[in-house]
Amino acid sequence: MNKSKNFSWLLVVGFVSANTLFSYAAPSAAFKSARNGASLTLPEVLRMAENYDPDLKAARSQEVQARQEIKIQQSFYYPTLNLQGLASSGFPGSNQHGFIGTAGIVDSPFADAPVGGLVSKMNILDLTIPFRVKSAQYFLEATKQHTEIIRYEVDWKVLGYYFDSIRYLSNYLIWKDIHHRASVLQHLVERLVMTGQHNLSDQYLIEVQAGLALAEEKAYHSRYLASLKNLALFIGKKPKDVAVPSFRNFDEASLKKIAPGAASAFILKAVADAESAHSLVNANRAENYPTIIGLGSIGGMAGARLTPVNDSSVGVGLNFPIFEGFKIQSGVKKAQGFETERQEQIKGLKLYVDEANARYDESIAYDQTRIATLKPLAKTTERAFSEAKQRYLNYIGPLVDLRDAIQYLADVQGEINESETNLWFNAASKAVLNGGKIAQ
Repeated sequence: MNKSKNFSWLLVVGFVSANTLFSYAAPSAAFKSARNGASLTLPEVLRMAENYDPDLKAARSQEVQARQEIKIQQSFYYPTLNLQGLASSGFPGSNQHGFIGTAGIVDSPFADAPVGGLVSKMNILDLTIPFRVKSAQYFLEATKQHTEIIRYEVDWKVLGYYFDSIRYLSNYLIWKDIHHRASVLQHLVERLVMTGQHNLSDQYLIEVQAGLALAEEKAYHSRYLASLKNLALFIGKKPKDVAVPSFRNFDEASLKKIAPGAASAFILKAVADAESAHSLVNANRAENYPTIIGLGSIGGMAGARLTPVNDSSVGVGLNFPIFEGFKIQSGVKKAQGFETERQEQIKGLKLYVDEANARYDESIAYDQTRIATLKPLAKTTERAFSEAKQRYLNYIGPLVDLRDAIQYLADVQGEINESETNLWFNAASKAVLNGGKIAQ
């Protein structure tokens, strides 16, 4: 009887030794399997999202429109040249040909036969033009900063999906490791119970522990797959073609690849909008000043009434606004109101950015402190698990100590994962908020 019991004990000890080695090999193997060579790096994810996002493409198209608006306003510096022709009947002097856009000799009231020629017109002096050009230039800058705001929104969203995927993958691997350890202990306890060396309640308790670990493993795996699907959708890939590293394999140095910007695009856009509005104020005021227009034409008339035929004309006109029904005055006040609105928006957006930076700094400091405290505990929980396991096998310690050690092991690793992924997300988000971006 004693020989049989001793033999059973030897079998259990042999099983324990083999499974102890296997249980300590599992965690590193689990995380090593997550170190996929195809895992997306932080710069890759940001570039893919920016290249794929349709809103960002639309914003870039708006830049093209704003750039052409500058050329439209600059075109008023140059003369126009048109080829015109006119054939009329009756007395042309009463026809008011100018309403169809004719000018120069083509619009002569004395022509009584077909007439045609080249007509050139130029604003010799128009003080509104330089201000409207400057306003268009600032509007282009505002449009560029609008694109940067869209880029920030895209980057912020994809950073959330990316680090959520890392967080859920890491939690899945943590609980996979815990489940493996609990399963090894479950088989061990079952054999010890079979030999009568421990009571049946230990078997039930460790079975519950393994079951809870399995539930967490499966839950985080499902959540990881769902998060990975969101990430793939946002970067224009299929989920099967997307992989992320675990928190133990994430390259923290990649955060430094987000080059710092001059300032937040929110503030820079508001400043450009305000400058554009100020130029519009000056443009509206300049409408009070006289304009000088030059006109010249060359061509030919088949015939003329009351005057000798002339094949060319030159003229200079002065337009001095005296009363426009308060149109100019109202336009200036409207533009001033718009400028005041933009100036106040600068203050509001500076406050918004400062508050966001303060929140990021608070979260970063919080997670840095937690990580500094938790990382040493990770080694302690490993030692606690090993010691509790040996005490249980040597009939010195109860199973509850071993179960607590397993739970603390999961808690500490999970908290480190949570704090590190939060820290990385907040650090990257703060960088892109303040104008940082990945070089294309």
